[in-house]
Order: sequence, then C-alpha cells, then structure tokens
Amino acid sequence: MPARLFTLDEANRLVSRVDALVERAQATTSQLRDVRDQLVDLRIVWGEKIDDAACPDYAEYESYLGRFAQLEADLERTTTEVTTLGCELKDVENGLVDFQTKRGADVVYLCWRKGEKRIGWWHSLESGFAGRQPLKTL
Repeated sequence: MPARLFTLDEANRLVSRVDALVERAQATTSQLRDVRDQLVDLRIVWGEKIDDAACPDYAEYESYLGRFAQLEADLERTTTEVTTLGCELKDVENGLVDFQTKRGADVVYLCWRKGEKRIGWWHSLESGFAGRQPLKTL
C-alpha cells in the first residue's frame, strides 16, 4: 500500500483510534507471550512426547497451539487496521506509531507514542525514535 502523507491535524484526528488499536495489539501480544510460555513449559516437561495423542497433556498442548494461532491472526488483523489508516506501527510493546508528512521537499515522520494525547514529535525516515525532535523544529 502506498504511503499516505498526513497533515498534523489529520494525524492528530487519528490518535484516539490508533491508541485503541495499539492497546489492543499490546494486550494480544501479552496474551501471546503467556500462551507461548505455556507451550514451552509443556514442551520442557514432555519433550517430543507432547506431540503424541497418548500424552496426558496432549489435548492441553493442542488447545494452546490453537489459541496461539488465533492470537497471531488477531494481532495481524490489528496491525493491518493500523496500516489501512495509512500510518505505521513501528513497535507494539512501546506503542510507537509513525505518520508520514512533508518537511519542505523531504518526507519525514510525525511520531506518536502510546500515552501521548497528541503528536508532539517528528523524526527523519532514517533516524527513528532516537532522533525524535519537538514539532516546533518541523
């Protein structure tokens, strides 16, 4: 999908929607970690025997595998929703989302982080979050 160029006002109008999507992605990621831990624990206890239907914990393992696949699909749908809005989810855990905009002839990112009420930062395409600068320098 081609990148969308946002004005600051357009990007700020999406912040509440993006915030809800990031929150959902973070919750799903947390659940994925929990389910993965359960799968790892069962694999540690049973080794390859967990793949055998005769294993006492086989049904539980299979249930976790199904839940993991469902959560992965949920996360993919959520990230696709963010992308469909025209912005880029850069880091689920830290809640970083970038919106492309113009700075003179250059394309840069308006940078939003979960917990911020409005976009107050920007950075070049190459510098990433570490290169964030206040909007007044845009």
